[in-house]
Amino acid sequence: MMEGGQEAAAETDEEKRQMAGGYYSRVLIDEPPTDLFFERVSGAPEPPEDLRQLKLDLEGAAQSVVTFFRDDAEALLNFMERLQLAGQVGCCGPDYRIGEGKDSLESTKRQVLQKGYESRNRIWFEYTRYTLAILLPTVVAGFAIFAASTYGIYLPGPDAKGNFPPLVVAVLAALWIPAGAAFGVWTEFNFRTGNLKFGDLLSFDPERWSSGQRFFIAVMIGYLLAFVLAFGVIQIGLLGVLLNDFTGSRPWLSGVVGWVSGFSYPVVRDIIKTLRPSVRQQSEQSSS
Repeated sequence: MMEGGQEAAAETDEEKRQMAGGYYSRVLIDEPPTDLFFERVSGAPEPPEDLRQLKLDLEGAAQSVVTFFRDDAEALLNFMERLQLAGQVGCCGPDYRIGEGKDSLESTKRQVLQKGYESRNRIWFEYTRYTLAILLPTVVAGFAIFAASTYGIYLPGPDAKGNFPPLVVAVLAALWIPAGAAFGVWTEFNFRTGNLKFGDLLSFDPERWSSGQRFFIAVMIGYLLAFVLAFGVIQIGLLGVLLNDFTGSRPWLSGVVGWVSGFSYPVVRDIIKTLRPSVRQQSEQSSS
């Protein structure tokens, strides 16, 4: 009797599976949302290529949404539920409709991208305020000191070779490096997000820094790069001009040093990393 009951239960399960049909039974999201989870129909064969591709596209879109809306729980849940619905329509059950699933996915991408533009515009205004707050006073003060030194007004002027006094160079670098770094951060952001696409959302804010942190780090990296250049540890040229010359006859190049640190932070970071000190171990000589 028990064996017959087990066989009947197995047949019932098989009938349910056949009635369900398809390749995926449902799409799930966890809480808080981190991904889409496609539940396979028991015993179903491998899905066809177009269905598998739609599943991959939905999972990729989910990762972009999770990354971009990590600080907006309401928007994150809203868009993940939309992707869940697209997966349910396009991938699940015996009458899955790939075309409708793709249409729903593209519609969700457009709505997410619209949110991306709104965030881009908000951050742009933040970056612009930071840039102007740093740029205007440092440029004006630096220009006044540069002019005073150039014409020998209250400050020592350049020597016979045109090199500015070290103190003047240091003060100008302290002012113009933050100005250049701020403008570099602002320029890089505009270049990177000017033509925003859905695929760009994953790298929209890769370091996950606040605006204040981003500008502070760029300024400090600019000072570090200037220190390295001043001692001739490395040489960096830009458009045929050697940035190391900011310590002599071209103190205005300190602003360019700052701009490079803000605009090309990953490049500068890699350059600084190559300068890590190495420890050289000497083998002990055995006494005779």
